[in-house]
Amino acid sequence: MSGAGWQPEAPLNVARFGAAGAELGGAVYVAGGWADVNFQTALADAERLLPSRGGWQMLPPMPTRRGNPAGAALGGFFYVVSGYPPTGPAFDVVEVYDPAHNSWASATPLPSPLGSAGAAANGDRLYVAGGDDGIGGAQHTMFSYDPQAQHWQQEPPMPTARGLLKMIDLQGRTGEEVAAIPSQA
Repeated sequence: MSGAGWQPEAPLNVARFGAAGAELGGAVYVAGGWADVNFQTALADAERLLPSRGGWQMLPPMPTRRGNPAGAALGGFFYVVSGYPPTGPAFDVVEVYDPAHNSWASATPLPSPLGSAGAAANGDRLYVAGGDDGIGGAQHTMFSYDPQAQHWQQEPPMPTARGLLKMIDLQGRTGEEVAAIPSQA
């Protein structure tokens, strides 16, 4: 972004809301989401924005359609975690996009189903927190994933149950340190 204020960017190829997104290698990735406000049409579509090319590029669709998944980049891959099918409670599906091979693969499922969770990578682990199982409301849950061992681990729960949350990696900084970083207008 140059100058002050918002700058227009190219629109997505597929209109959606409740999608997973992440930045990976200078590109923005978006996958899944809902195509309608009645939450009846979950999407498998995935797209990538390469700023140098000036527009969104369609990617192969994910194997699983889902709305409100969590997304994060880790180790050169885009992880799309769980979400909701068009009907029924959340599920535990985890799929990984590999930009080098332009393909999706399944990863170890979450230990329990979650939709509307948050996800972020930190170090060599993927963290997923909060969300909703689609049956009992917002969750306190937090899991971490080790892609080398292909194993999920239960982490200490959050003090407050949260659904529809987003997470980011502060790259080792505290919230106060991030707030003190001058804007680059």
